[in-house]
Amino acid sequence: MVRSLAGRYIHRPIGEEVRAIAGSYTLEKEIRLPIAGREVLVVLGHAFIDSSCCGVTGCRYAFVPGYLHGWHDRKREEGLPVSTVESVRGRSEQRTIEEAVRGRELIHSIEFW
Repeated sequence: MVRSLAGRYIHRPIGEEVRAIAGSYTLEKEIRLPIAGREVLVVLGHAFIDSSCCGVTGCRYAFVPGYLHGWHDRKREEGLPVSTVESVRGRSEQRTIEEAVRGRELIHSIEFW
């Protein structure tokens, strides 16, 4: 039996570039994806490595905080909305979500929390 892990996802601003030492990333959009009678939060973004010693590259990615239990159910002090999520732990469930996301979006990588 896989234990359910509930947690909080802090929603970051969409379209805001975040710079790091080797490049940057930008969140593009959030999708509330219906899967088997539940709703999954999927966050899409793109990253560029443009200031590293190894060259230039980029990718489009998705990460899945999990099944939604509460959408924007609280706010952080700085005003960012927070949602309650449950991690997707089962590999079979992850594959189903991966197929659904890849069926609608062109991405290179999908990561699960």
